[in-house]
Amino acid sequence: MGALAESKAAVWRVPVDFGHGPVVASRDSVLNGGYAPLSRLLYVYVAKSTLADKDGHARKFLQWLMERGAKLALYENFVPLIDKNYQDNSHLLLAK
Repeated sequence: MGALAESKAAVWRVPVDFGHGPVVASRDSVLNGGYAPLSRLLYVYVAKSTLADKDGHARKFLQWLMERGAKLALYENFVPLIDKNYQDNSHLLLAK
């Protein structure tokens, strides 16, 4: 997807068939799982002990990331999650 965004003239959208009919790379096909296994989520892993640190730096960073995740993803030509995913993750961070 990033290559498509950067060089539309040099990269073609080629449909792929995973056994359920051809699928073209798009935001919708990535979000609905139709373009898997060629697409995947980008995870950020944090140890529970780090979230429990008194300084709260990890939690603050993760909150910052959830607030800006969609813009950062678009900037890097990734497909951002839907807004509700970022909101749900923010609520989980605040609840712990």
